[in-house]
Amino acid sequence: MNMMSETNKTILDLIFAHGDASCASESITTYLQTFPTDAKKNSEFVERVVDALLKLSHGKLDKLNEAIQIGDFRDILVAARFANSTSVHKDWEKYTIAKRTKNTKKAQPTNPPYSSPAAGSKR
Repeated sequence: MNMMSETNKTILDLIFAHGDASCASESITTYLQTFPTDAKKNSEFVERVVDALLKLSHGKLDKLNEAIQIGDFRDILVAARFANSTSVHKDWEKYTIAKRTKNTKKAQPTNPPYSSPAAGSKR
């Protein structure tokens, strides 16, 4: 069962290399399965912890595993600086998505590309 939000999945796909994204998702899902049942039911809380893990990972599997090894979700939230607010992770989400999608969009030419003269026209 995957408890990550759509926003979590979007960020995961943006920050991890294509081949690492599924492994990262599995690692996070395995970690989330250790949560008490009540915590698992709180989707906003789960999203906040996943955001903390993603932030700490910097898109690297080894850093994600280090963050997971911290163990206690409270320590993970503190390490990511998400402990003192239940909404600061939302700002991080918006920033990360905007930054990563801006970097992945291909630059659009400002002028139409050069086109060759029509067939049969004289130069």
